Amino acid sequence: MEPRICSVIKKHRSSYPKPIALKAGDKVTTGKIFTENSRWQNWRWCSSQDGREGWIPEQYLNISGQVGTILCDYSGNELDVDLDEQISVYKIVNGWAWAKNSAGEFGWVPLQNISF
Repeated sequence: MEPRICSVIKKHRSSYPKPIALKAGDKVTTGKIFTENSRWQNWRWCSSQDGREGWIPEQYLNISGQVGTILCDYSGNELDVDLDEQISVYKIVNGWAWAKNSAGEFGWVPLQNISF
């Protein structure tokens, strides 16, 4: 998919210095559903077998009880971005954009922080 170039209209800093990272087929323990912001629906808190925790889009999971199987490779990395920075957006999921900055780093940025 061809990325869309966007401008950052509000800086963002990650809250998770050691993000969860998973491969398709990995198992996680599923927890609560995110409810604190209506713009960010369908995110579920999960714990990986290596002890890392983070939010995962529900559509990336096949859930049975409290166990989820990851359906595709996933990184919970949040991208630190600054005002007026240009980023390339590759996909949009549940109110967040998967993007790349000019240094070549990938991560999630809240949609409300960017302008198309």
